Amino acid sequence: MLHLFVAQPQTIHSRDDMIATLGRSDGPAKGRTIDVNISRLRRKVQRHDRTELIRTVRGNGYIFMPDVSPL
Repeated sequence: MLHLFVAQPQTIHSRDDMIATLGRSDGPAKGRTIDVNISRLRRKVQRHDRTELIRTVRGNGYIFMPDVSPL
């Protein structure tokens, strides 16, 4: 999931798009599975200054806020 965000920063990713990209189909709870994984990812990448790196776009999905450039 982090790879998806870094590969396409500042792009809104819907739950359905993430499920399709990640190749997962967890049945009826699949959208909630994405929410839980996003929550866990947020905890892992959270900065000390509490800057929001992964933002929820209500009704649309999630967006990775930092501008990332390739090495």
